[in-house]
Amino acid sequence: MRTIAAVSTLLVGSSAADIWDSIREGVDTWAKLDYNTHFAVNVGDKTGRKFVYEIGNTTMNTRMQAASSSKWPSAAMISGVVNAGYMSYDDKPSKFLPWWTTDPTDTRSNITLKQMLSFTDGYQQDKFPACAANESVPLVECAKELYEITPHTAIPGTTWKYLECHYQFAGAMASAATNMSMHELYEKFLFKPFGMVNTTYGTPPYLNPQLAAGMTSTGNDYERYLQAILKNTVLPKSITDVMETDYTAPPVSPTGMFFGHYCMGNFFECYGYTIGMNISQPHVIPERCAVEKIHSDPGLWGWFPIMDRSREFYMQVAIKENYIKAGIPEYLTMMAKPVINNILKGVDPATVNRQDLLTAGGGMILRDLFGIDVASKVIPSEVETDNAIQTIWTPLHEGLGSWHRQGFSKRFAFNVGNASGTQFTSSHGEFFNMRTKVEGASLSKWPAAAMISGLVADGILNFDDLASKHLSWWTTNPSDHRSKITLRHLLTFQSGYQEDKEVACAKDPAGNFIDCVQQLYNALPAGTAPGTNFTYISAHLQFAGAMAVKASGIDIDQLFDKYLYKPAGMVDTTWGKAPYKNPQVATGITTTGSDFEGFLKGLLLYTLLPKAVCDEMEKDYSASVTPSGDGWFGHYGMGHWFECIGYGTPNGSSAPISQACQEEAIQAGPGLYGFYPLIDRKRGYYMQVVLQESMEKSGIPEYLRIITKPVVDAIMAGKDSRNVNRYDLLTNGGGLLLRDLVYIQKSRDGEL
Repeated sequence: MRTIAAVSTLLVGSSAADIWDSIREGVDTWAKLDYNTHFAVNVGDKTGRKFVYEIGNTTMNTRMQAASSSKWPSAAMISGVVNAGYMSYDDKPSKFLPWWTTDPTDTRSNITLKQMLSFTDGYQQDKFPACAANESVPLVECAKELYEITPHTAIPGTTWKYLECHYQFAGAMASAATNMSMHELYEKFLFKPFGMVNTTYGTPPYLNPQLAAGMTSTGNDYERYLQAILKNTVLPKSITDVMETDYTAPPVSPTGMFFGHYCMGNFFECYGYTIGMNISQPHVIPERCAVEKIHSDPGLWGWFPIMDRSREFYMQVAIKENYIKAGIPEYLTMMAKPVINNILKGVDPATVNRQDLLTAGGGMILRDLFGIDVASKVIPSEVETDNAIQTIWTPLHEGLGSWHRQGFSKRFAFNVGNASGTQFTSSHGEFFNMRTKVEGASLSKWPAAAMISGLVADGILNFDDLASKHLSWWTTNPSDHRSKITLRHLLTFQSGYQEDKEVACAKDPAGNFIDCVQQLYNALPAGTAPGTNFTYISAHLQFAGAMAVKASGIDIDQLFDKYLYKPAGMVDTTWGKAPYKNPQVATGITTTGSDFEGFLKGLLLYTLLPKAVCDEMEKDYSASVTPSGDGWFGHYGMGHWFECIGYGTPNGSSAPISQACQEEAIQAGPGLYGFYPLIDRKRGYYMQVVLQESMEKSGIPEYLRIITKPVVDAIMAGKDSRNVNRYDLLTNGGGLLLRDLVYIQKSRDGEL
């Protein structure tokens, strides 16, 4: 568990150094996590290059095969031929290729150049004639052989298919229209005008290249291409507008693929929009993507160039990855893009609220982690849950396995349940399960507050009782702020006390609890007026515990037994050390996942405390005080957080929580060593990440809560989470930001 200060220390310093440091740190982290280790990241706008960062053996001058990232430049080359007047987008192949049918009963006779460049010409499969391997055969001749062996099965303009043959035919049209070889066409209409001095298509003599996949280039050359397209310096806007039109909008089906709809050689990007859709049916691209006007041309080996028309910048991850890991760079691109958006506006990304970055698409979801494992040839373990629920819980179990395999948390359990009982449990790491005893530190606060609230339910205490009503040594002097402190102030951490003190008696587990609390009272300065500020310190609950002991006449260990252990079925839980007579109420718990599940279920079902008392405990008490919380977990109820993760960025710990958080009303009680329990009353379930981390790694598990919660939401609603759109998961908070990965990696590797 950590506070927003840790994030500030990690990233906000970029303003004093370089606003691009957040991207450098993210790229370094990407490599340290061994996702990809040799690549370059490059950003620019109409004024020129803004940023380059090179990792491993790859530089911006490294020549690499681009695979499908060849398509966009090839489309630009052919569009250059159109711009020069040799042909038009509406021309039919038969105008230039004498072997192309003109028979009106043959659907191929109606194909246009525009349909070829947009992959909507009706061809549904690729064929590869023998001549395709011979660079000495002119493309026009080889295209004729391709034409003769490739079946045509769909009406042009009605369907989309991501193939190579479209561009071979389009290239043949351009070659025939100009009477130029492919080598001459690329030189005249691409390499020279765009300044691509280290780029080739195919191999010498370059007469028969694969237009859709045959480019070898450098990051520098592709940057020149992207900038020229952005600025319309080589091709006029009238041409680039045509190249950037969405040609797979309805009635075309399928409408595209994972990356978005399709234009000419580039995607009209809407990353991941097809998840949960039947893409065989026509779909309008979501409005959010239509407005952004992002165009991209990712390649099979991972190269990922992007042009953002609406914000007028380009970026690329220039890489030649092995086939297995080639899908990983796209995650870096998606996470980095919203960060770059802010940097180019002059905004330090560390000051941008996490939800704004997630809504802009800048997050890694749980299934991405599993996807990285699959790409890295890591085989997931079998799901160890009941066969009846195996299918719906499998994606969660797989993601948890990836979290473990990637070393983020090595020994933990994950548990979900509702009114019917345990719904899912998954344990990871050697000798760790729901019965493993762990120290919880601040995990103690929620059940301790619940124990004390049990006395309220029994009428022994009242939340508005003054401390002095039960503690004879507590001041009643009206000029002393402490005289106005109530049990409610103590449980909500608004007593006015501003600091903790160590008193020697606290180290004696057999000591007299009340006497020791009195010594603490005498050692602490009075602080401020109660009910005016929130301070996260342990003294509040020591005093509240003392009130409970004096009001009931029962020792503190017996209060825990009567009001917590027995009613919640917590058979392996203790507070402090034996003989448990003088525990630290706010930090002393040792428990198990199974025990804590009993506590969470008792609260969820109102069997541990009545609804009226739980309602009092679960209010946002710190909304009207300053500070209102810690700036990270949220505002505060009684002994636990009214959760709104990251709410304090950029406005600090006194910021209000969002309307969405108010409506969700998630109650959470994480501890110093990473144990993270929560209750979602809106959806009727509880969830916990069970573990005891080292201090260095204790801030990592909260990110597992972040990335899993929307997945659990979907599963508990009876949905297959694999079919939930990534945008929906991200807008519900379920993604890791680039800065989150930096924090996790640095914590994992002891670099903080």
